[in-house]
Amino acid sequence: MNFDEKFNLIYVDDDPLAIAHMQQLVRPYGDWISAQFFGSPTKAIAAHQEAPANIVISDLRLGTTTGLEVLKEMKAIAPDQAYFLVSGDADLSAALEAVNVIKAMRFFVKPLDKQEFEAGLLEAKDYLLAKQREKETSLSAAAIERLNLSILTLDQTCKILQTNPAAEKILSQGRIIRRNSLNKLECTDKIYTDTLETFVKNEFYNKQKDEMPMICFDKERESRLIFHPISSDESGVTQKGVTLMVRDPLATKGVCPKQLAKLLGLSMGEARVVANLCDGLTIEETAKAANLSPSTVRSYLKIAFAKTETSRQAEIVSLALRHSI
Repeated sequence: MNFDEKFNLIYVDDDPLAIAHMQQLVRPYGDWISAQFFGSPTKAIAAHQEAPANIVISDLRLGTTTGLEVLKEMKAIAPDQAYFLVSGDADLSAALEAVNVIKAMRFFVKPLDKQEFEAGLLEAKDYLLAKQREKETSLSAAAIERLNLSILTLDQTCKILQTNPAAEKILSQGRIIRRNSLNKLECTDKIYTDTLETFVKNEFYNKQKDEMPMICFDKERESRLIFHPISSDESGVTQKGVTLMVRDPLATKGVCPKQLAKLLGLSMGEARVVANLCDGLTIEETAKAANLSPSTVRSYLKIAFAKTETSRQAEIVSLALRHSI
């Protein structure tokens, strides 16, 4: 799910009046919530099975079953979503089971208080956004170990959270980047350290205007490293941070346009543009190298985005480099 999309909510209650009341409560949040209402627990579970809702709210008493049983079954389908239980009674035992067993976020008592309900929804929103951000900005330790490319995961202050062996090799060389005594990433040329810190902070807070990777040179400007921000939704142990793919063009062979064209279904013109981006070239530099206009290069890139179902240079570069391993 992208941050720009709406969260899906399912409400389960066999009382039509309660459903009507919930519809009124949810309506003010229509700009970020898309809601479904079910009088049948079976239909609600089926809908959740087909497309798991981000937020699930269930009444406690549902005829032949209970909201506790419904939430248990729905949580087994999608454990990382936000679950709430509602009851017309202040049932302490049910509330304790909802919190301790199902790990429900809250136990609401009817009639629902508007402020309490809003606080619950906002708590769910923060939780879901944090989960999604963690998923999209981190690589699992197992995934990192499988990559031949150099991978670094940093927090917003450039503290090193995770590396793979290839990245450790670059760090140990200390030619362009190194690990300082505070376990932070820094460049041997301080001017690039300041630029790197800004680059990482912008990525962390989603303020990066994409297009360009960051390039660090050594002091003599004889060699360089290219930093590409990447993301992954691979499962495993994750750490929140900014994950960077680091390339040394002198130590690794360039991406083969012919191979990219075949693997990603691109034309040779499109593949050459993507290959140049992988080498850290700007749109203008790519245009000059290929004797094309910058607008033509952007057109090639736009088509490549559509063919690979990507939307940012960082995404298509990550895809290209992974296919070139």
